[in-house]
Amino acid sequence: MEGLKGNRFVDALEGPRTVELQFEDSDERVKSVTQGGQRMDTGMEGLLATWNSEESNPQPSQRIVSKRSTPDMPTLDQAHAKQLQRKIEVARAAMNNDDNSSVESAPHGLKLHKEPTLFGAIASGVVNYLLMFGMCCAYGMVMFDDALAQHRAIGIKMHMATATLFGLLVSCCCGVKVGIGGPDLTPAVFYGRFISVLASDIAAQLDLPDTASKELCSGTHLQEHLLQCAQFHDEVRATTIFAVTLSSALLGVLYYVAGRFKLLRFAVYVPMCIMEAFLSCVGYKVFYYALKFCHHEPAQFIPALFVGVPLYFISKVSQKPAVVIPAALLVPLGIFYGTVYASGQDLHSVDHWMFPTVENAAFFEIWTHSIGSYGDINFQAWAQTVPHLIVMLVVVFLDCMLKIIGTEGKLPVKVKVSREIGLFGAGNIITTLFGAPVGYMQLKFNVINYKILGGMDRRGGLIYALLCAVTYFTTIEHFNVLPRFFLATLLFFAGAGFIVENLWGSRRYLSVGEWCQVVLIILIFIITQDMLYAVIAGGVLTCADFVVTCAKVPCFVSNRPAISNTRRPMILRVTMNHIFERQVLVVRLKGHIFYASAHKVVSGILDRMVKDTAENVPYYQSLQFIVFDCSLVDGIDASTGKLLRKLTSEAHKQSVKIIYAEPSNDLMARMAQQSLVEKH
Repeated sequence: MEGLKGNRFVDALEGPRTVELQFEDSDERVKSVTQGGQRMDTGMEGLLATWNSEESNPQPSQRIVSKRSTPDMPTLDQAHAKQLQRKIEVARAAMNNDDNSSVESAPHGLKLHKEPTLFGAIASGVVNYLLMFGMCCAYGMVMFDDALAQHRAIGIKMHMATATLFGLLVSCCCGVKVGIGGPDLTPAVFYGRFISVLASDIAAQLDLPDTASKELCSGTHLQEHLLQCAQFHDEVRATTIFAVTLSSALLGVLYYVAGRFKLLRFAVYVPMCIMEAFLSCVGYKVFYYALKFCHHEPAQFIPALFVGVPLYFISKVSQKPAVVIPAALLVPLGIFYGTVYASGQDLHSVDHWMFPTVENAAFFEIWTHSIGSYGDINFQAWAQTVPHLIVMLVVVFLDCMLKIIGTEGKLPVKVKVSREIGLFGAGNIITTLFGAPVGYMQLKFNVINYKILGGMDRRGGLIYALLCAVTYFTTIEHFNVLPRFFLATLLFFAGAGFIVENLWGSRRYLSVGEWCQVVLIILIFIITQDMLYAVIAGGVLTCADFVVTCAKVPCFVSNRPAISNTRRPMILRVTMNHIFERQVLVVRLKGHIFYASAHKVVSGILDRMVKDTAENVPYYQSLQFIVFDCSLVDGIDASTGKLLRKLTSEAHKQSVKIIYAEPSNDLMARMAQQSLVEKH
């Protein structure tokens, strides 16, 4: 077997660490492989071929050792060589990566410990299913409050449809092999706002009390308004399915177009502090719903808080989520059930700890109550949700993009963002056909799946999707055994990520001023309870911050006077120095000039002219020429043109001439349009 001596390579999984290797019985060199490089030398192929041949014909005397090894140092035997071969294959995949795939790469703190097994895949699928079923139940509760409790089964089934469809899509087609797809908390919060608005409008149209009233379609009020209440619920249900389906369709088209035409590069124009503020608002709303589920009773929400929030931190650091997460969720449930039954009671006798009973809804009812009841869709009420729909499109798009980008920081994978978001766009076209909410990849679930499997494998996601499909096509009535504090625990678990990462964690990389903007937007949202006002505030703050920041950037190159390199006679030099010192002002401009930066320059020149007039400076010592060096100017806006026209007018009154030197053709056309120069 041919070996190698003194060859160098970079460990693709451990970072840029150089390792010196050699075979004991060979002097042949193999060229180096560098992490993130543009080529892989043919010597590496020889190395892989050597390892493969050694695996088929093992010879104990031929093993890899460190070049700098001593008799006390351990040798690198065949098993270690196989691990190194795996890492080099990962490096080759990363180097050959194209725009249509996502490959394993640097682990960012997570390492491949073992080969995924079927048992691990089953455990991962079950754990992720339990979490997703609980979250889907919570989403259904967020959508429909107590006045609309009879529709919660439809809400849960709609989210289970997304969990099924996106679970299959992501596990089969996504470049992230441990990807878990499904509905998300962010759009669920917006759906709750949609339904609140449209239900109030429908109630007003039917002369019924507002949905916040406990009397709405219950008790005596129901007996006195049977027809109106039946119509109210039919219209709310049909209009809700229409609103959710339309939002999925719009987001699906938006995702697909952004991925197909690689438009995500424009998303970087949204300031990071604004993104963090919007997602922090979602986190606040999630905590609000968690408290609401518990009726604000300390006996219920305190245990939920002290289990859900620590569970978020534990899930981030624990290497055994298959044990930790079920234990953290099931132990409190076991204590609750044990206490109830040990006291001689049953779940019906502690109904204040339980949600109202939810009867199962067949999966096809989503179609029969929407397309099959087209006349019940109240488009007038839906129109009231359009402003919130626009805000939802922006926030959910950013949330999906951040989850995809954040995958690289959590998992050892290189993600092609455009490809993945285009795939999610196609997937949401399918969810539209099922009347289901928008879906995309779930980062927390991805990490849990990866940790349980110990590597990259699609089987965990497939098992999760199949379990979701069973629930979607059969029944959701096992929801009725879950107490209120359990769903509140899941919301605290999910909401903690928004607060810790987007609000508190953003302090590490945002400036004090930017973080204050985040806090201000959240305060506006808390006061108004409307994301629309928070988004408007974010837009205003973004514009104000942009203007202030750009105004601090000077539009001139330097305050120092231009110096000629030409040697002239002494008397001519003295004369020119006198002229340039008093009669000529040269301003060297740069970049794109707009009002805020141009105002400082123009005001300074006007002050010079006013000073000459006020001090009665003799004509031969007064300013007579203003020269703008435009060789580095990219363009000007209309406000700058207005300022320069004002300067021209004032200069004409004092017989001062303005000269624009070396403007480009485009700049000349723009200046002619602004009446600063004559058209040619």
